[in-house]
Order: sequence, then C-alpha cells, then structure tokens
Amino acid sequence: MKRILVLTLGIGLVLVGSAAAKGPTSATITGPGLSKPIVLDGDSEGNSSSRFGRLVEQSGWFPEVYRQTPDSTTRVRPRGLLGARYDAVYLVPDGNGKASTIEQELYPFAVGGPVTHVRPGQQVFGSPTHGGWYRSSPALRGTLRGLGLPAEAPSFRSSGLGAGAWAGIAVGIALALSIAQAAAARRRRTAPGRPAY
Repeated sequence: MKRILVLTLGIGLVLVGSAAAKGPTSATITGPGLSKPIVLDGDSEGNSSSRFGRLVEQSGWFPEVYRQTPDSTTRVRPRGLLGARYDAVYLVPDGNGKASTIEQELYPFAVGGPVTHVRPGQQVFGSPTHGGWYRSSPALRGTLRGLGLPAEAPSFRSSGLGAGAWAGIAVGIALALSIAQAAAARRRRTAPGRPAY
C-alpha cells in the first residue's frame, strides 16, 4: 500500500513538473526602430526550429523563468553598455483557460554580445519566476534581425521620442544650466570680503 502511494505521488510530481515547464504560446516585442510591434505565436517549446522557438531558446527564456541546474543566469547585470532595450511580453497558458504574462528585456546590441533579463517574482503557474540576466550567443541578434529589428543599433532618433520630446529635454537642460550659472554668480557676489549689491 505504501509503495503504491509513493509511486502515485512520484508520478504526480513528475506530471506537475512537466506541466510547469510549459513554454509561451505568443510574444509581442516593442522597442526603438520598430514601426510596429513584432507579434509571434505558436508552439515555442515543441517547435524549436521555428522563429518563435529560436527566440525563446536563444533568449534564455526557460532558465530565466524556471530555476534550472546548473543555473545559466546571473543576478548581476553584465558590465558595459547594454544598448537599445526591446521589451518582449510572453503569454503562457495554464491549461485552465487563463494565461500568465511574463516580461523579458532584450538587449541585442550589448557590448560583448546579446543580453536578456527577466525580473524575478513574476507569476507563472502560481510560482514566481526565477529571473536573472542571461548572456546569449550572437545568434539571438540574427534571429531578432530576421523578425524585423534593425541591423545596426538604433540612434537616439529612433528611441521612440518625438521631436517635441527632444526639444523639451534640450530646453530643460538649458534651463538647468542657466539656474546653476545664476546660483554660482550669486555665491561669488556674496562671498566673504566682497560687498553685497
């Protein structure tokens, strides 16, 4: 009787574990240099040769979402410039008509090669995501380029901010500089040994 109970519990844990390893069924990518969001769908886990499957595999989605041994993620942000950030939002169905939303940051133009990041604590199958930083192979950049990302790192002009926003930033910087200059002039006039006017 005990042996049957242990066997039943073991099978149940295996089934729960395999259900928890489900991949996303859709993704939407936004970011600089894209005229419209990139939308992907399909069986990302079962068809790793598809564009969607390659994205999920190359971006380190599984090790970032589900804790794996050995752990190929790190808690420490990679050194160097990360470059333009693209946001991928994945839907992971739970089998009961609901879906979890997992957000992943993509940095295809990072110094040293593409980098991705998933924030820990996002909910999937009732458990928090493992999270972390993942250093991908250069193949991720090629996959993203094939999906519509620019071949080269976008400039600030393709950052998504319009001309009005950049003009406002420039005015703000000029205003901050003039306030700093006025404060410095006032300090010079009221320095000890100088008469205040």
